[in-house]
Amino acid sequence: DVKEAMPYATYLLTTHLGSVAKKRLKELTRDRSLKLRKKAKELYAVIHRADLPRIHIRTLGEFSIRKGSYEISKDKWKGKQPQKLLKALIASGSQGVRKEILCEDLWPDSTPRSVERTFKVALHRLRTSLEPEVDPVVGFCYVQMKGNKVSLDEELCVVDVDEFLRFARRGFREEGNGNEKKALSFYDKAIAIYGGDFLPDDIYSPWAEMKREELRRKYTDVLSRAARICEKRGSSRKAIDYYQRIIDTDPLCEMAYRKLMAVSYTHLR
Repeated sequence: DVKEAMPYATYLLTTHLGSVAKKRLKELTRDRSLKLRKKAKELYAVIHRADLPRIHIRTLGEFSIRKGSYEISKDKWKGKQPQKLLKALIASGSQGVRKEILCEDLWPDSTPRSVERTFKVALHRLRTSLEPEVDPVVGFCYVQMKGNKVSLDEELCVVDVDEFLRFARRGFREEGNGNEKKALSFYDKAIAIYGGDFLPDDIYSPWAEMKREELRRKYTDVLSRAARICEKRGSSRKAIDYYQRIIDTDPLCEMAYRKLMAVSYTHLR
């Protein structure tokens, strides 16, 4: 009840005394006092989440998931549906995706009752595939469902698509503000993340194809912007490399061919 002490006590318990405090906090989550139970659970969750390994999800060029220092192998997945649900969730933005959207993408021909059951099973299997030993106090952490919306935890899950888009947006913003040097550094980070088409093996999924085309356009836009900045700054070699990458991604892009020939001619002179 001492308000002034709570911030520092929280800091000590979650930052320096976590390993010592966790057991006692777990006991306090069953205390008679509702206020104490609530605070103990909050602090326990912070300590628990800090100990969880981060999950890195790769979808550009290939699909793979690394949890901490090891990759989650195919035999650890509980069937194909959990992976499909995760892929569809990422294709829809990873955060706050309505259950109806996921069900429509994955099971468009199923009846409402059937699709509800299929979704619940797939979600549970996805969660247990990523988090086989769930903490009874905190529950599942990596994949959350609040109300009717599904999300990947932003702190615990790193998705290459989200990182690519984040760096691209920062580059657009810096370029818009006239900071071309900073913009180019963000564009280069985005380009480095883009390892190829989105979920290249999911060729028969319309939702994956739509996202694939969207990301491909974004990638060529980033390359084009980076090339223009390099041209202005007199970095012909880098501009040539960017235009060549556009052609590799979109062999029908006439603009890239014209620019590549013009910059190459200037560079050779």
